[in-house]
Amino acid sequence: MTTWYRHLRALDAIAGPGHCSAWDGASVEVACPGHVRANLKQKRNIRLLSALTKTPVPDVDSMTQPQADRVWASQFSLWMEQQRRLAAEQPIDW
Repeated sequence: MTTWYRHLRALDAIAGPGHCSAWDGASVEVACPGHVRANLKQKRNIRLLSALTKTPVPDVDSMTQPQADRVWASQFSLWMEQQRRLAAEQPIDW
């Protein structure tokens, strides 16, 4: 177990249970995995940005929250760069 993983476990132990995302219409409550797993919002945003940037979807189910944050930020930057290029190539005549 890495030091970072132990740090996240300790953070969860100190902070106690917190709010976790839930699937709409879920029939069973699931225990919150804490900081050692990406949350639902992160997973959805990463999948969305993968589709928008036409890049492969990474294995979000095995990511920690900090890892998911870095992947999201990287994909968001890529998407913004693609939008800047598109705007330069096809300017809108207001």
